[in-house]
Amino acid sequence: PESASFSTKVGGQHPGIKVRDIAARIKQGGQHDPEWWVNMIGTVGQHDPESTPLLAGKQFFYNFVSQAKDILLPQVSPIYCLQTNGTLLTEDWLQVFDELNINIGVSIDGTKKINDMYRVDHKGRGSYDRIIKGYTMARDSQYLKIKPGLLSVINIHADPIETYEHLKTLRPRTVDFLLPEATYDRFPDKKE
Repeated sequence: PESASFSTKVGGQHPGIKVRDIAARIKQGGQHDPEWWVNMIGTVGQHDPESTPLLAGKQFFYNFVSQAKDILLPQVSPIYCLQTNGTLLTEDWLQVFDELNINIGVSIDGTKKINDMYRVDHKGRGSYDRIIKGYTMARDSQYLKIKPGLLSVINIHADPIETYEHLKTLRPRTVDFLLPEATYDRFPDKKE
C-alpha cells in the first residue's frame, strides 16, 4: 500500500481544515497532488496564533482524534504530534496526550535571555521559566511513552555554541533547529 503523510497545525492564520475534508481528498486520490498537500499544512480549529494549541481545550483533541480514526482508518494510520510552548502543560494534559497517543514537542529558543527576546506573552513578559516548568514536567512524566523533543528558532544574535550547550542541559530526546523567518526583502529582525 502507498503511504502519505500530512500535517495540520492547531493555531495559525489559515482557514480551518476538517478531518473529513482530508479523508475525502485521500479517498479521491488527492494525496498524489503535491499542491493539495501544501494546502493541508493548514489549521484545524482557530484561536490566537501567538498562543499554545492547548487553548483549543481537551475536548477538541478528543474530537479530532476520534474523527481522524473514524474517517482515516484503515487506509491511513495517523500519527499525532503537537508542538507547544509548554506554558499550559499540566499532568492532566499529559494524561490526555498519553490516552490519545499524541507526541509532543516544546518550543524554546535557547537561554532565558535569548528565549525571552521574542517568546513573550500578551503582557510582554518572557516565557522561559514557564516553558521550562512545562517541558520538565513533560520530560519527567510517567504518562508520555515518547519524551518530548525541543524545537528552537535560531536567533542570529545568539552564540550558537552557548545555545546548543544550554539546550543539551535540558536533556531533550531531540532538538530541531529552525531558521528564522526571512526573505530577500525582509531579513531577520535586527538586534534589539
